[in-house]
Amino acid sequence: MILNTLPPPSQGHSPRELRDALRCAPPTHSLWSPVRPASRSQRQYGEPAIHWPSPPSPLSGLPEGFNGIRAEVLKAKLDSGEKVFLLDVRQPNEFAGGRIEGSLNIPVRDVPKGLDKLPQDKNAQIVVVCASAVRSGYVAMALSFKGYTNVKHLAAGYVAGWEKAGYPVVK
Repeated sequence: MILNTLPPPSQGHSPRELRDALRCAPPTHSLWSPVRPASRSQRQYGEPAIHWPSPPSPLSGLPEGFNGIRAEVLKAKLDSGEKVFLLDVRQPNEFAGGRIEGSLNIPVRDVPKGLDKLPQDKNAQIVVVCASAVRSGYVAMALSFKGYTNVKHLAAGYVAGWEKAGYPVVK
């Protein structure tokens, strides 16, 4: 929508007034400022500055924390006895180097073939683990697309999140 801020046509429009009026229209790129200063014609005729609404952020639809769970929150859940299915999507040699107790290893490439090993209850709490939270983020997103409603991934991953915090590991 373009708002005409020009004086009535009977007074004529100079090229400068047209240029100033067009400066008030929102630009077509996504980095525009929501508040534009008043143009000269607006100041001259006492019209208020136009306040354009901010465009929606492309990240506004993402879940809080990108569906990540911090290591200390996961540890608290496990310590309290809460039922959490731990899916470790690292390669077998990474998994053998250390893992969270009770986790099941299905390498990221084998997850589509290993869906039968996951809880049949699509509402079960699942935490996906990998070394740096990249692979686990992809798998968590894929599982949510498959209908799992309570899937999170270990934020910061196993190495920087769990192991670095000094939480217990099984080797």
